[in-house]
Amino acid sequence: MCAIEMGFLMIDFQDSHFVPLVSTNLPLPRYGASVALAATILIILVSVLCTYTRRETVSGQVIGKSGLLQIHSATSGYIALITVKSLQKVKKGDLLLRIDTDHGADGRPHVTAQVSEEMRSQMTEITKSIDSQRKLEITQVHQLEAKITSIEDDIRSNKNLQSTYLEQIKNLNSEYRRRLSGASEGFDTAERADEALDSLYSAVERFQELEKEHDDLTHDETDAKIQIDETKHEVDLKLQTLEKSFHNIGSQFLQSEASRITEIFAPYDGVVTAVGAQAGSWIDSSTPIITLDTAPGERIIELYATSKSIGFLVPGTRVNLRFDAYPYEKYGQLGGTVMGYDISSGRVADTAHAENFDPSDHQQLYVIRVRPDKQWIRAGTSRTIQVGMIVQSQILEEKRRLIEWAVEPLLLPSVN
Repeated sequence: MCAIEMGFLMIDFQDSHFVPLVSTNLPLPRYGASVALAATILIILVSVLCTYTRRETVSGQVIGKSGLLQIHSATSGYIALITVKSLQKVKKGDLLLRIDTDHGADGRPHVTAQVSEEMRSQMTEITKSIDSQRKLEITQVHQLEAKITSIEDDIRSNKNLQSTYLEQIKNLNSEYRRRLSGASEGFDTAERADEALDSLYSAVERFQELEKEHDDLTHDETDAKIQIDETKHEVDLKLQTLEKSFHNIGSQFLQSEASRITEIFAPYDGVVTAVGAQAGSWIDSSTPIITLDTAPGERIIELYATSKSIGFLVPGTRVNLRFDAYPYEKYGQLGGTVMGYDISSGRVADTAHAENFDPSDHQQLYVIRVRPDKQWIRAGTSRTIQVGMIVQSQILEEKRRLIEWAVEPLLLPSVN
C-alpha cells in the first residue's frame, strides 16, 4: 500500500468520526512522533511491497551460428609473422602465421637458429658482393665505352686530316713538276723547284704520321672493345661463383628454416574473429592463436560470464544487447533470447574481453549463447551485425523484496 492510499484512508476515518481531527494546538513532541510513525510505516510498506533485481553487465561478441574454429600450433615457439587481423576474410590455404620453434621460452636461440643466423649473414654479404660486382662492371664498361667514343672522334678527325694532306700532296706534286719543267726551260728557277719539293716532302711526311696515328687509334679502339668483353666475362665468372655460393647457402638456409619454422595456413574459408597473439610473443600448443568463423551467415551472440552470473539464467530469458559500434544512447538496444550456456573451453582468453575478468579470480567462465531478435540494427540505414563486434548485455540475477536485501547480512551464518 502506498502513502497516497494511506492518506485517503485517514481522511475517510476522520469523516466517519473514527479518528478525531488533530488540533493545531497539539504539543510539538506529539506531532513529531506522529510524523515519525507515518514515515516508519511508509518505509516498512515500501520494503515489503517493492522489489529490486540485481543486474550484472557482461561482455561478448558476435559469432557465426555454427560456432568458431580455434587454431592452435602443434609446437611451442615464438610467433615470427602474423598475416591476418580481426574481421579479415581468408580463403582456404592462405598463410596465417609463421612460428619460430627453435627458440626457448627465455628467448635464447637454439643451435639451429644460430646456424640459420650465420647463413643469413653470409647470404647478406654475398648479396652485397654481387651488387658491388655489378656496379663495378657498369662503371668499367662505361669508362671503356667513353674511351671508345673518344677514339672514334679522333679517328674521324684523323681521316679528315689525311684527306686534307692527301689533297695538299697532289697539289704540291703538281706544283713541283710545273716548277721543275719551268726551270729546265728557263721559265723558273731551280731554287723555287727545290722549295716546292721540300714542301711536298713535308706534306708526305705528315700524311705518313697521320696514317700511323690512325693505325694506333684503331688498335686502341680494338683493345678497348676487347677490354669490355674481358671485363664482362670476368664479372660474369665472379657473379656465377657468388650466385652459386648464394644458392648453396640458400638451400641450406631453407632446410634449416624448414626444420625450425612452422607455417600455419587457413584450413577453411572464413572470417577471422580474434587474434590471440602478436608477432614476437611466445606460445605453446595450448594457446589458441586465431579464432575463425568458418560459416558466415546467421549471427548469434556469445557472452562471457562467471558462475555467479548464471545462477538464475535459463533458456528463453530475454536480454538487451548493446553494440559498442553503435552507442545505445543514440541507436538503441537490440533484444535477444538466451539459447543456453556452456562451460568455457578457454576462448575467453582469446577475445577482447579477457581484461574484464580478474586473473586472481579462479571462478569457472561460462559462454552464454544469445539469439538476437534481428540480424541488423537501425543506424541511419539497416546495418548488418558483423562477426567480431563487441557486445554488452545486462543479466538479471536475483529478484528480492527490499527488506530481504536489507536483512540478508543478519541472516548469514556466523563464523566461529
